[in-house]
Amino acid sequence: MKNYPDFFASLSPPKYMVKKSDGTFNLYDDVELAELKKANRIRLEKATAMGGKVIDYTQKPTMVLVD
Repeated sequence: MKNYPDFFASLSPPKYMVKKSDGTFNLYDDVELAELKKANRIRLEKATAMGGKVIDYTQKPTMVLVD
């Protein structure tokens, strides 16, 4: 998970990983992602450690699709 978002963002055209509620990921391009953000269907989720007690700042936030 650490390197995949950077790899897909480097493609031409770039793709962005968005986590679904079942834990799987979908790839979206700029236009699709902009539409999802405009519809408020994307939220950021910060990685946690120690059973969810501490935010893990070594990880990037993950985009999550809101159902």
